[in-house]
Amino acid sequence: MTQIPELGDVTYNAASQSFEALATCDTQTGQIRLPASFEAPLDAPEQLVRQGLVADATRKMQNGSELRSRVAHPMGDGSDESEVASLFSSAKRFIGNAWNKAA
Repeated sequence: MTQIPELGDVTYNAASQSFEALATCDTQTGQIRLPASFEAPLDAPEQLVRQGLVADATRKMQNGSELRSRVAHPMGDGSDESEVASLFSSAKRFIGNAWNKAA
């Protein structure tokens, strides 16, 4: 189940006369970021703008066809580093074997 999106910095796009923000949504597969926009005049109340941006982000998350990106988390306590080293070592062996067979 998708949670309520968290909005980043809100900006106003005068060309489209809309507010825009990058929304971060927590999902079962990790965090997803997607653009949200809400058409309103520059002097619209902040609460109305935020509600409109959250509604747009939520609609885009449920639709699933919008541009989005997954948030990559940095390696934490070092346990992931050994897994990466192991994968790198396996890939190196695989390439070495393929190189030797091709020669």
